Amino acid sequence: MVDGVVNFFGMCPQDLVKAAELLDGGKVLELGDSSVEFEVFPGVFLIFVLWSGEEGLPPSGKVFFDASVGEFFNVEDLAWLSEFTVWRLSVA
Repeated sequence: MVDGVVNFFGMCPQDLVKAAELLDGGKVLELGDSSVEFEVFPGVFLIFVLWSGEEGLPPSGKVFFDASVGEFFNVEDLAWLSEFTVWRLSVA
């Protein structure tokens, strides 16, 4: 799930914040080098956190969902939801 956001924004994490602001719904967080939170459904939150690559280390990232999300979605739904959100960010 995280590969898409790392591949697209990993070399320039601040672009994640810019894209989220263009989507008019992303909340900027102070996690990692760059992070944003989206309420993808009422009460369902998706968080992307990116860390810039350093000498000898590639960029990395994490995707976090609200703890209750398992009550509403299965793993495939969550994968699709995160990939769709990355796509929306990439075309913003």
